[in-house]
Amino acid sequence: MATADLIAIATATTEARQTAGQGAPARPARDHLKRLREQAETASALGISLRHTAFELGTELISVGVDKARRLQRNVNAKPLALEALPQLRDRVIGERRRDVPVLASELRIDPQTGRLKREGSNGKPGLLLTPTALGQLCGLMPWAPDGAGMYLGTIDPEWRASEWGRIAGHVANVGYPLVLRTRQPDPESADVECFAAVTSKYVPVDPDQIATTILSAVESDPRLAGLRAEIHYSGTRTRIHLIDHTDLQPTDTRVGDVLRATSTIRSSDDKTGGIGLWVSLLRVLCVNLTTGVSRGLEMSLRHTGDRNALVARLAAGIEEQLQAGAAVVHGAWEAAARNTIAAEDVLAIVRRLTAAEEGARKAQALIQVPGTPSGALLNYILEAYALEPEPSQIGVVNAITRAPQVGAWADPEAAGDALANAGGLLLQMTSDRFKSFAN
Repeated sequence: MATADLIAIATATTEARQTAGQGAPARPARDHLKRLREQAETASALGISLRHTAFELGTELISVGVDKARRLQRNVNAKPLALEALPQLRDRVIGERRRDVPVLASELRIDPQTGRLKREGSNGKPGLLLTPTALGQLCGLMPWAPDGAGMYLGTIDPEWRASEWGRIAGHVANVGYPLVLRTRQPDPESADVECFAAVTSKYVPVDPDQIATTILSAVESDPRLAGLRAEIHYSGTRTRIHLIDHTDLQPTDTRVGDVLRATSTIRSSDDKTGGIGLWVSLLRVLCVNLTTGVSRGLEMSLRHTGDRNALVARLAAGIEEQLQAGAAVVHGAWEAAARNTIAAEDVLAIVRRLTAAEEGARKAQALIQVPGTPSGALLNYILEAYALEPEPSQIGVVNAITRAPQVGAWADPEAAGDALANAGGLLLQMTSDRFKSFAN
């Protein structure tokens, strides 16, 4: 069937319903079971498998479970808002006056009285406090050093350490070898400066102040995240941030199967002992006494290498995706997408843009792709699926995309199903404005 015929059928069906006074296609009342199914479907579209419940979905909680739900809600509300806690972390790290200092291994000395690290010719300065991690990294990075030198040097007194260090740093293999010292001022009220890591020029720093700034940008851009709570652990070289998006569902309305909370976790190490990790955890009610289970997904791991701007951009994209995904599961993406209505004639334009089937488009521009399926055929399959249940809204297009595997002729039906499910999940997370922009 031609594209024009498919969209004409879908448009006519919608208009006939409206003429008959039926308005938009009837939808079931929003009840507990519908909410639970939407949460599970949204999580599934994001590739997250929720934990199985011990009781039937929608079962009411017993009084003990309701009380636990109240305590859980109070505990979350007692935590600071992310919009308040993140600037505090950012400002604390900025106050450390971090610097990455290029040096040569052979010009480093250890003060025999204090054990501090100094640069040759800087006798008038107190030198740097040296952490065990940094000392071990210094020895490990130099072209020549005895095995276990860092651990050994950390066990002897400053005078002996200075003597042994001089022999290592002055070895012919280490002369002129470039290093970078990562330094910070742990206490802004003190003049002491600490060397907390030794790295090479290939190391790309993305410190907690940059991470906090990146998260803030994502939170401030989405009104749904204004109530996000934060739990932050910072040790000076390691950071763990939990961004907690808790349900606004009343404890008495909570049921078995509800996802009460989405937590986006960002952890980082600044001393070369690890990279940056991100993931989302969904807390689901499994039992009538509010026993809960956690499912984890959307994991991302970043290393401190490559182009810094590209690394920060990937971090920003990952944080934004995870926060929006968590909000969609906990607060409902389906309901918001159903309210985002469009003109019936815009469906064709939107699907053409999404599949890059419009004239002059390149397939690489498509947000919806199925390997082995031309964009024109993909467009027709989605419109065929849409014609089965036309609903001019964001959710109507999402449903057509995820239903297309049932109507199309696919070289690999399983792969097509996976690709279209992922595409449906992506479209579900789009803001109203971005979705509608595809009609232009």
